[in-house]
Parts: sequence; structure tokens; C-alpha cells
Amino acid sequence: MRRTLNWREFVVEIIRTMTTKLITYESEQTSVAGIKTIVLETGEKDGVKHTWSGYVDNNYKANFIWNFDWEELKKQGAIRLVGQLIVSAVYDHWQPHRIDIDWTEANQSTSTTLGSGYCFYIFEYNLTAQQCVFFEYHYSKTLQNE
Repeated sequence: MRRTLNWREFVVEIIRTMTTKLITYESEQTSVAGIKTIVLETGEKDGVKHTWSGYVDNNYKANFIWNFDWEELKKQGAIRLVGQLIVSAVYDHWQPHRIDIDWTEANQSTSTTLGSGYCFYIFEYNLTAQQCVFFEYHYSKTLQNE
């Protein structure tokens, strides 16, 4: 987006552009086997911290919770994190499950209940950090016929 502001003796031109940074991650395989929520993994990549927790409910379904903290990216100017989190059963007990991500706040969580418990799982995320960059140019100019 380009916008030019004119004053009698001065012109300011502001250019806004969007930059992006792709962040991908794949977990190690892990299992969840109890009714008490346990931390399955913690990690950090490119300014995104995550904690993956899970448990098996009374219906033998796997319940997963992910907590994300991307405050570091916010400090670097990111305004939005967009993409997908994908959780899969290692031995293909069910199709990979996708969770859409579109966040503007730095501390977020998401959860899901899937397939049968008591198997091995992995998760991955493919996220794009969006950053708005402003360029401001100042230059003098005498405007005539005003």
C-alpha cells in the first residue's frame, strides 16, 4: 500500500509492505497412555515455543493440547501467525488431522480429541509469521498553484 501526504512545502511518502517467514516443525514420535494429562514434548523453533500435552479419556480417545508462545516473534514485529498443525498416528490408525491456525495474540492454545488412544503419534506445524513493514520517505518539495 502506498500513500502520499501533501503539505504546502513538504511531501511524506509512506510505503507499507507485508513480509513473511515460514516456520516448520516436526515432533518426535510419542505415545499417550494414561487418564492423567502429561507433557509429551516441549520445544522451540524460530521464535515459536510449544508444549504438547495429552491423555486418554474414558472412551479410549486420545486428547491433545498444544500451548504456543510466539512472543519472541511479536517482539521482532510479527503481527499474525497463520498455518496448520497436523497430528498423525505413526502406524496410520487414522488419517492425519489438521487444525487451522490464524492467531494475532502471542499466547494461544488449541486442542483436539482423536481416534484410539494407546498408539504412537507425531505432530507437525507449518506456520507463516506475517510482519508489516513501513518505509517512510521524507523530501522537500515546493508545491505551486495552491
